Amino acid sequence: EAALARDPALADARVARASALLALGRFAEGWDAWEDRWSAEPWCRTAGRFPQPLWTGQPLAGGRLLVWGEQGVGDEVMFATLLPLLTQSSTEETQSSISVVSGCVLECDARLAPLFARSLPGVEVVPRGPVPDPRLSAPDIAAHIPSGSLPRLLLRREEDFRRLRPALAADPARVPPIRRTDRRPLVGIAWHTTNPKWGRLRNLPLADLARTLHAAGADMVVLQYGGWAEEVAALADDGIAVALPPGLDRKDDLDGLAAQIAATDLVVTIDNATAHLAGALGHPVWVLLSHAPDWRWLRGRDDSPWYPSARLFRQPAAGDWRTPLDAVADRLRAWFR
Repeated sequence: EAALARDPALADARVARASALLALGRFAEGWDAWEDRWSAEPWCRTAGRFPQPLWTGQPLAGGRLLVWGEQGVGDEVMFATLLPLLTQSSTEETQSSISVVSGCVLECDARLAPLFARSLPGVEVVPRGPVPDPRLSAPDIAAHIPSGSLPRLLLRREEDFRRLRPALAADPARVPPIRRTDRRPLVGIAWHTTNPKWGRLRNLPLADLARTLHAAGADMVVLQYGGWAEEVAALADDGIAVALPPGLDRKDDLDGLAAQIAATDLVVTIDNATAHLAGALGHPVWVLLSHAPDWRWLRGRDDSPWYPSARLFRQPAAGDWRTPLDAVADRLRAWFR
């Protein structure tokens, strides 16, 4: 606010203020302020993509609503949990000021399209490509809204989050059988993000995570994308087994990753797309958070209003992964005792 008092047009400060309000749980103010993101990078690059009028919650007179994904895969998953509140597939009433739409078209990251298409009845899923799909300009599309603007209409108070339910469903035909060793829990793990801005704060050494979970009595399976065979082999040499299932592209086959998540007893991950996939599946997930985490995880709490199945483990100081890892180990021992 001090920065904006000097320069009200400072776009980054406006986004930072919105993020701070959301992190504090001041949702009505925060979502209104969040609309200022369209003047900042990277949102300004996608503003004005569609010619239809912006939806503000009004009845569409039989027309369909276009919702288009923005930001990263995790964001798209998180905001997609709101779609059942908009369609007739929802089992609960929306706010009285918001009309249930008769049809919804969702443009999303192509990697999410198979998972969304199976999980979201009443929604036509269109993969985002280099050339706009003609379905996005169909004459019956009456209005559009970016997915990150849906909470402004639907989640004005924390009580509104209670209407959210797990929105995704893994493909049962792809869920691999669990192979147990002496009844040890199978924990899916992810520890890395390639996010260029936040990766250095969020990333956790695989060895630290694996040694902690092994000592707590867990078997592990890799949910992390990327090439980690050497690190996994080095842990095996030390007697710490971490399964690295072959044949699964954990970066591009997100439907397969969701099925692998569903095969575990628990997911332990940093703040990355794996956390959002597990949460949207309603799967138990423990999220290891840096000292200054993203706004969506709020402040000073160990639960998430977005994902009731999630538990949060926070760094008490920058760089201190030992404290949340020890807390994960203690809770794991108690949970599977």
